[in-house]
Amino acid sequence: MKKNKLMLLLGFFALANLSNGQGAINLQVGEWLTIGECKKGTQNFNYIDEYARTLPLDTSKIDRVTGVGLMEAFFSDKSIDAHRLPCLHAGKRYQIAAFHTFEVEDPSNKTKKIEQNVMLLYSGYAQTLFWVMLDDAISAQEIIFR
Repeated sequence: MKKNKLMLLLGFFALANLSNGQGAINLQVGEWLTIGECKKGTQNFNYIDEYARTLPLDTSKIDRVTGVGLMEAFFSDKSIDAHRLPCLHAGKRYQIAAFHTFEVEDPSNKTKKIEQNVMLLYSGYAQTLFWVMLDDAISAQEIIFR
């Protein structure tokens, strides 16, 4: 329970503290980051998905400064089309929209739960977001901090 409360606080303050093996990374809603390069010979990123709504998005309960409410509003119904992000987005910059942490099943031990950190990016289109599996995307250098 303490971790859930901590992540709610992090979401409230719109800040994520991560480590990339070279030191701490502090990310905030509103900052911009660059999508890295795809692995050679692939057409899509492995840890970034593109989600597009087919119905209008109600933005009335979204705080664009903190990202609070975005996840709930965007995924409020089943009007979503999703696929892996195509490599044509490599090298482009996108704005951080929100952070979320989920408990998921540990792939190496099905009886354990682990935390999965997710970052949402504004794609530049009102009905589309990029879903970044943050820890994996950092390890695979699919996102770049500059």
